[in-house]
Amino acid sequence: MRILLPYNQRIVTNSFYSDFHDGLTEAARELGHAAMRFDHADGVTVSAAEREALYRLLTEREFDLVIDLCGWSHTLSQLRAWDGTNEGEPLFDSFDMDYVAMLCDQPWFQPLTEIRSSRAHAAVPDRFHGEQIALIHPQLAFRSILLAPPAGRLANDRTDRTNRHEKAERPIDVLFVGNLYAESLERSWAQAPDARRYDDMLDWVCAHPDRPLHHALRAMTDVPGAGIDAAQAADLLRRVEFCLRARTRVDAVRAAAASGASMTVVGDGWAHIPLPANVTLHRFTDYAGFLGLAAQARISVDASTYRHGANDRVFNYAINGSVCFTNAAGYLSNSFDALDDCGGLHFYSTLELPGLGPAIRELLDSPARLREDAQRARATTLAQHTWRHRLESIISAVAAR
Repeated sequence: MRILLPYNQRIVTNSFYSDFHDGLTEAARELGHAAMRFDHADGVTVSAAEREALYRLLTEREFDLVIDLCGWSHTLSQLRAWDGTNEGEPLFDSFDMDYVAMLCDQPWFQPLTEIRSSRAHAAVPDRFHGEQIALIHPQLAFRSILLAPPAGRLANDRTDRTNRHEKAERPIDVLFVGNLYAESLERSWAQAPDARRYDDMLDWVCAHPDRPLHHALRAMTDVPGAGIDAAQAADLLRRVEFCLRARTRVDAVRAAAASGASMTVVGDGWAHIPLPANVTLHRFTDYAGFLGLAAQARISVDASTYRHGANDRVFNYAINGSVCFTNAAGYLSNSFDALDDCGGLHFYSTLELPGLGPAIRELLDSPARLREDAQRARATTLAQHTWRHRLESIISAVAAR
């Protein structure tokens, strides 16, 4: 298969984007596909020179598929090709190319409505995102929506591969990486006329952490049939999830710190949050810095709102030999069933946070089990959760349509 991989150069400050892009490129080569990167300056406008370069490239080379990482090159899909009409047709359609938006966040934060393609597919990081897209964007008609969370890659291993589980070589007992937007801890809707609706939804999702967020809309007393349209549903989901994301991170960090172990919290926004004395704050770091810290940590904590999916942190922790505790059990617990005890991963519930600290303490006090879990999680990740596996699932879904 011939794959076009657009690269939005304005996004280089999001260093994960470059790493994910490299992962897709490497995966294509491993699978024997021809992949070509196309650089463009930003995701807002396309210059005349870029438009001409892209059209020339598509004319000179045949491509079957374009994979748009994060959907951040959607403006390229808006280019038109003359088809005998005044309006023309979307550029990728004119070359009979399938378009895959590989999304890495909640659907209400993604530029889905900006995509122009009659052969569009969505690869999402949570298995319930398809239902949520249908709820907030009922006008969209993707050819397929498939689960393909961000993955890990062997190149992200920052360990020296020898005695890496000895405490002397891993100075961080417990690691948490993630920015905290302190303002999102507050209920931003407090002064809104329908604030009660947002309150009810937040309360419901906190009480049912194993259920997808949009199920709260169905469970609330005024739904269905109370006039919540797609735009209102999107705003409810966006605001409540943003608040939930911050609260989940703070609660998980405090619960993990109750282990008494030395804990490092990495990211912006934590300085004004009261935390136990055994927590050390580390400023925001780029993706390479994150990987380096993962290789120094005995245990890592993931606090996610992708309860039925995953983010890449889980897999990169595993590749770097750091045992991960995560609350995202819906997808991962099944995918790791090939090995006992979920392949070395550990799961916790936000309904039972007081148990997180003791569980971490128990594992730290059992170095042989810690070492075994780290080895198993790494092996399972490399066997099931690399960019090669993600690209294989994407190509299979596209081919099936």
